[in-house]
Amino acid sequence: MTGDAELLPFHADHSTAAMRQLRQKILVAYQQIARDWADQVNSEVGLWGAINARIATAADGSEALAACEAIIMEKMALAAPRRPSAGESAKIIGRPVQPSK
Repeated sequence: MTGDAELLPFHADHSTAAMRQLRQKILVAYQQIARDWADQVNSEVGLWGAINARIATAADGSEALAACEAIIMEKMALAAPRRPSAGESAKIIGRPVQPSK
């Protein structure tokens, strides 16, 4: 028998490989998003901890506000060159799956 029946194993193998590749890309993207989220949470915790420590030692309200402003500006400068956002990382999933050879 010729025709579609002969091609079925090839299509099944190709489909399986494509699904494995897609599953791996999804897993990698999920792991990256999870790391980005955890990094963001740790950054926020650190920010609020630093602000709390500075406010506790401030002599008055204007000193506390100046300290908060300095900490936030420092954190913003550090955050500029960071990794891509979760949304950017998730774009990996939207790319077309290339057949493996």
